[in-house]
Amino acid sequence: MHQIGTVIKRTREYLGITQETLSNGICSVETLSRIENGKHVPNRNHFQALMERMGKNGERYLPFLHSNDIDRFNEFESIEKKFFQRKFEEVDILLNSLESQINMDDSINKQLILRLRTLNDYYSGKIDVRSKRIGLLQALKYTIPNFNENQIASSIYSRYEVRLLCNLAATYAEEKNFTHSISLFKKLEQYFSNIKINKEELYQEKSLFLSNYAQVLGQFGNTSNALQMNDAGISICLETGEGERLSTFLYNKGFEMEIYGMNEDSCKKTLLQAYYVAELYNNQKKMTHIAKHWKEKYGDDISA
Repeated sequence: MHQIGTVIKRTREYLGITQETLSNGICSVETLSRIENGKHVPNRNHFQALMERMGKNGERYLPFLHSNDIDRFNEFESIEKKFFQRKFEEVDILLNSLESQINMDDSINKQLILRLRTLNDYYSGKIDVRSKRIGLLQALKYTIPNFNENQIASSIYSRYEVRLLCNLAATYAEEKNFTHSISLFKKLEQYFSNIKINKEELYQEKSLFLSNYAQVLGQFGNTSNALQMNDAGISICLETGEGERLSTFLYNKGFEMEIYGMNEDSCKKTLLQAYYVAELYNNQKKMTHIAKHWKEKYGDDISA
């Protein structure tokens, strides 16, 4: 996900540890410097030794359920899909079953399960937004015990930690506290401007962040910046060759263009692009949503 040197350097700097202290007995200061600058790749044992000296576990940056049984990993992905399909009761039952089959002393497993359970409870109406935020913070602290909002930009995160941070920022928007929500997203924006991640994680992490940020900006009435975030998301989808979120960015852009009072033909063109991309990926839910919006806004059938 992240360059190994970046993980080590940002963790060391975040904790205020010198290169001399960290490298002592593991490698030379010169070797550590080369690792942090991306000029040398340590073996797994050295990486783990350096992380453990800082009280960290390198496995944290592997964004997967921890289990020796691949079926459990696949099961978790299946439960996530059911959540997005809004099958909340089924998700609750399946999460209980999964918990009994995996190691719940593992911090990553606890984090993944608690995040999904918290979101599922919120969207099924079992808890309010404040309880949602408490659950998400607890999930984040399983891997970042000393989490501090003011240090978001200078830390380093796994894929699921980025999701948690976006979820947390969204809770403030749900309470109409847009100032605090946008402040958190701006810190994440600074984080992404200074971090080096591979293309897959660029798509998985930054496109998710941009989608959430654009939505909150739109709710706040900052249409101009919302359009910029959607354009940045579109660029990432095209750059990485990953198109599943492309229809969402295009639809949100078209919607914001309408609010901004831009040329109707341009708005329609963008919405049509969103519809066709959704069709390409057989995303029936997105197609239906876009078609309904088109009908309400323009009075005819989008496929006509």
